Amino acid sequence: MPSTPQNVLDALSKLDASEQAIVKDYINELESSIADLKGEDPVPVDEEPMVVDDSDFPPLYMSGDDVEKQSELKMEASDLKSEGKWEEALEKYTAAVLAAEPSSLLYANRATALLKLDKFEATERDCDEALQLNPDSAKALRVRGKARKAMGKWEEALTDLSQAQQIDFDEETVDDLKECTDKHVEAEKAAARASTKVEKEEKQQ
Repeated sequence: MPSTPQNVLDALSKLDASEQAIVKDYINELESSIADLKGEDPVPVDEEPMVVDDSDFPPLYMSGDDVEKQSELKMEASDLKSEGKWEEALEKYTAAVLAAEPSSLLYANRATALLKLDKFEATERDCDEALQLNPDSAKALRVRGKARKAMGKWEEALTDLSQAQQIDFDEETVDDLKECTDKHVEAEKAAARASTKVEKEEKQQ
């Protein structure tokens, strides 16, 4: 039985949990019907391995103590960022990370470049590194929240963005926070409806 195409899985990962469940059930029903016709066993969508391109994850700091070189690279990266040249900025930020032990801000800045390039998993990873160094980094929380929102991780995004706004309010984040809050409310309402339905069914038995 052929597996679900990667582009379909990528698109699926951007939906919220309830929408993913609906689509996955539909795909599984289709594959089950096709498998019955062919006499094969279907492969559920949830059991298919998600392939992540390692090239999307720039290397983390290993060793190096050239602080002067790191400073030069950060300045170059900042200039490129200002020009909107995110691919080039990412290369400079990565070189800076490898040149000497990086700060929380450096990881958060590289995460920003990754976010602009739609490398959301790598963005999340770099923000995790930044927050290990500084748990109160509003920038890392904000960038990770936006990456998680893009991946459909609404609850986690809501937590990150809320914390970031409490530490350092940012007007441009208001709409992102509102969207995540709306998704949270929708999820609560859906859960309440499901609970009510179960209670009614139990009473009817």
